Amino acid sequence: MYLNENLLKRVVEGTAFLGSGGGGKMESGFTFIREILNFTDQVEMLTFPLTEVDKKRTACIVCDMGSITAFDPKQDEALCFAFESLSGHFCNELGKIDAVFPIETGPENTMAPFLLAAKYKIPVIDGDGAGRAVPVLMLSTFAAGQVKNWRPIAISNGLGDSMLVSASDLSKVESVLRETTHTSLFSNSSSLALWPDEVGRIADKCVQGSISMALHCGQLLRGIRIKDGALIAGALAHVNQLEGFLIGKGKVIYKTSDEKGAFNFTTTKIEQVDGTIITIMSQNESLIAFQSNLNYPIAIAPDSICYLKSDFYPCTNAEIGIPAEDLQTEELYLIGVKANDKLLTEKILAGFKTIINELGFAGNTDIPHTNSRPLGDLFLDLAEAAALS
Repeated sequence: MYLNENLLKRVVEGTAFLGSGGGGKMESGFTFIREILNFTDQVEMLTFPLTEVDKKRTACIVCDMGSITAFDPKQDEALCFAFESLSGHFCNELGKIDAVFPIETGPENTMAPFLLAAKYKIPVIDGDGAGRAVPVLMLSTFAAGQVKNWRPIAISNGLGDSMLVSASDLSKVESVLRETTHTSLFSNSSSLALWPDEVGRIADKCVQGSISMALHCGQLLRGIRIKDGALIAGALAHVNQLEGFLIGKGKVIYKTSDEKGAFNFTTTKIEQVDGTIITIMSQNESLIAFQSNLNYPIAIAPDSICYLKSDFYPCTNAEIGIPAEDLQTEELYLIGVKANDKLLTEKILAGFKTIINELGFAGNTDIPHTNSRPLGDLFLDLAEAAALS
């Protein structure tokens, strides 16, 4: 399958919704598309099921690390430096790296491997480590599946200041990478290349089809916006493979944003028409939501907490304005998407719980979703209700 400019833009829009508020800004994803077009007008993506030949390729995972609001003007070059550094280190052992995976779902980090694919004329594999964005590497399905060559990890900025990072366990590697990213030399934004292995072994650990899902999600939202029945019909069945639930709808009345340790922490409050307040807390990604008249969370990771504007354009946490700066705050739908089964392992659930505890919540994280339904149908019902109002 080959993705041209229009299809890549649909992927960015789909990942902006499915990324649970994280994975990079939408503008970062569109910037990567403009840079991709300097190399080629279409990029190859290998979809599942993979051929036996493609399973034998050598691939690695690539991503950008840092605050969701940070983006190196030379982020494309940072990715190349990191990729070449990792490739050089493992060339004798593994040979040429000739395929790439994204680490997660999000506008910047889903597009990152496409940039490398365009430059080095290699394919992207249609899968990532979460089907959403995640705050730390250890929460990816790649890490939980115990990738083979987990160290070293290559890190670089856009000037080519790069290094290979290794430690006794992955959490320590993550800590070194975060601290490095937070230095003035990197300014809260770095690029990583990591975990090279045969495509078949990596693919067994990933959320397969995650990029195609984002593509269809972006297509469905576009079809709804422009009232194109063919676009809707072509995407609906795919998006309906996901289960979604409406968390609430309202206007942003409050937002704080704090850069700390190469993360962007936000607290966002949305007032609904009945006067209740929904509060969403994020560490790059939205992780937990509360409602003012209830004494328990209404949504919590690993389920995704996603934003959709009233005009059915998606947005990330980075695009939500602070009300004092944006007096024209529009209504947002807050929509939950149930986590992929590969995120429901004991190790990943415990990791999310630890991070949520650090945000200040130590209560029950098991929330039933009796109102969940196929996500595409939910989009269409919201669009129909909006048209009638």
